[in-house]
Amino acid sequence: MLMFYIILFIMTFVLLTEFVKWSVRRALNVQNIKRKPFSFEPYKINDLHYKIKTWMRIGYAFCLFFILPATMAMAQDSLLHIWLVFIIGISLAGPLRDAHFEYWHSDTPMRAFVTLSEGGMILLAGIFIFVFNVPEIVMSV
Repeated sequence: MLMFYIILFIMTFVLLTEFVKWSVRRALNVQNIKRKPFSFEPYKINDLHYKIKTWMRIGYAFCLFFILPATMAMAQDSLLHIWLVFIIGISLAGPLRDAHFEYWHSDTPMRAFVTLSEGGMILLAGIFIFVFNVPEIVMSV
């Protein structure tokens, strides 16, 4: 039953995020980025953006592969809260980086507001996780 609610929560936030991005794009008259489905071609504004994105991903990989297993082995509630804050921070760092480069270094600076709305939805999801006390629910199962 818990998995059903988690999947429902994720599906609701994905749909809500797509609706918010669509409405912001429509309000600001911003074109959608055309990409091939399932392509791994990176979104690159300029070389500096690509380098920063690469180094951030290497840092995320280091944290998730080496630090996460070490702290999860301790299995304490406070560490789970810290890791949720860390994962929400990682999730917010990407859209904030992209929004900065879209606004200051691209031909279409209005697209930065679409990216910021995506980051706002990620932050809202993180707030809901802590308001509904999801870490305690998961740890009690």
